[in-house]
Amino acid sequence: MANQAELQDPEMSYRRGYHNAAHEVLRAVAHLIPKREHDIVEEWILGDLAKWRAAAMEGKSARDAKGSVADVLPPLAKLHSIKRKAAQ
Repeated sequence: MANQAELQDPEMSYRRGYHNAAHEVLRAVAHLIPKREHDIVEEWILGDLAKWRAAAMEGKSARDAKGSVADVLPPLAKLHSIKRKAAQ
């Protein structure tokens, strides 16, 4: 459940929505992806993404100078390494 700061501050609302949407998308496609890949993405959501969301509550920003959320991109390198290993 969102607290008052998350409901009234645009940055907090954005982070809450980003976090919740990532979780819902993973839930929606869970049956379509291998368990190992699911676990990597879930770890990212519960780890890095949750920390990024919490950082805003502490008054810290994890955005770069352009306002990008580059610090919280999905773990693409881990996911690509699985596919490369499977192709070999």
